Amino acid sequence: MNNCLIITTKFPPSGGIGVQRVTKFCKYLPEYGYDPIVVTIPVWSDRSKKDPSMLKELSPELEIHRPFYYDYRKIVPGDIAKLFKGIERKFLFPDSFRIWCPFALRTIKKIASEKKIDAVFVTCKSFSLMHLIKPLKELLGVPVILDLRDPFSFNYYNIDKPEKYKKRIEVLEKEAFAHASAVTTVTPFITEKYRSLYPDSKIYKITNGFDPADFPDPGTFRKSSELQHFSIGYNGTFSKMVPLEPVAKALCAIYDETGVMINLNIATPMDISAVRRSLKGLIDRGLLNHLGFLPHKKSILRLYDSSLLLMSLADDKKTEGVYSGKILEYLNIDRPVLLLNKKGGNLDDLIISARKGVTVGINDEKGIKDTILEFYEAWKNGTANAEPDMNEIQKYSFKYLTKNLTDIMTDLINKGA
Repeated sequence: MNNCLIITTKFPPSGGIGVQRVTKFCKYLPEYGYDPIVVTIPVWSDRSKKDPSMLKELSPELEIHRPFYYDYRKIVPGDIAKLFKGIERKFLFPDSFRIWCPFALRTIKKIASEKKIDAVFVTCKSFSLMHLIKPLKELLGVPVILDLRDPFSFNYYNIDKPEKYKKRIEVLEKEAFAHASAVTTVTPFITEKYRSLYPDSKIYKITNGFDPADFPDPGTFRKSSELQHFSIGYNGTFSKMVPLEPVAKALCAIYDETGVMINLNIATPMDISAVRRSLKGLIDRGLLNHLGFLPHKKSILRLYDSSLLLMSLADDKKTEGVYSGKILEYLNIDRPVLLLNKKGGNLDDLIISARKGVTVGINDEKGIKDTILEFYEAWKNGTANAEPDMNEIQKYSFKYLTKNLTDIMTDLINKGA
């Protein structure tokens, strides 16, 4: 077996969609000849909601190291924490996990002194981990893969930053790409964009995905036609870039104009006050079923209580090329998908190739309302039968995706990259 060092700031028992990717890779790597060794942050230092159930998916023998890190925002109120932004931007570039990098590197040196490391996989949403690419390559002399779940230099968070800050981003990214043996990204758009920026780098697409083991067996859940009420299911957070107001407005209009009650079933870690502010119209009409935060498998199971699954993404340059992890899980659920975004984008192509649903322009109020009513009528008449392309959908299974990752690692090891 080869030893693969996994470096991440998101790992169970932390919950949320951002944990899925690295967890599933760690779960399936041993099947392809790689033992993962995880270096991540301490449990007590993480502010995210916890989902201990995900640890149960991993081997009890999995080696996990948790070098020191502390997030001051755990104890400092948000309004006060904003006062530290200038200091943080100057000394903790590009994010607060810059503090963690020296502690992580010290731990990695100790691990490397005790056992052979064959490859390294550094997965980023926390872009500070890009600071580790060069020293890891120099220290270990083995393939180091940089995994970007989001773009860095063209991330929408950075679009409006000062030019001096953007220059720092460019310098860090260039250094990381120059020393990484390979780079993996999660969408066609991000992959092609980075290939144009760094034509000399090895850049591969390994999307997010789903794990069939997280889903109920066929026959153990009710078909959509067997549900007593037609409703729409949504898992995850929402924001200006991931808005739920368009569907809320449509459901309110349908109720006001026709009397038809179509609930939005939402499982989210967001505070109930934020839900009330954004979805007040649904609450006032009794059209919202707020489930709160649910463990991962339970959140998937509850989606089967809905007849239609919702994915929403603003039609904005800032969201160009985004694949939400949730939509890839939606693919494996026996329900059609309503995508509110734009036609011709990466997500629309995904829905079309999987024959999984329809895309409506997120700013098309009438189109959203009419499409929901079409799905409702098909459900009511028992004609809401979809024929998804399961061969296409299986390409997004995490077991399949892990095989792609190990093929890349093995090739790099054999070539001494």
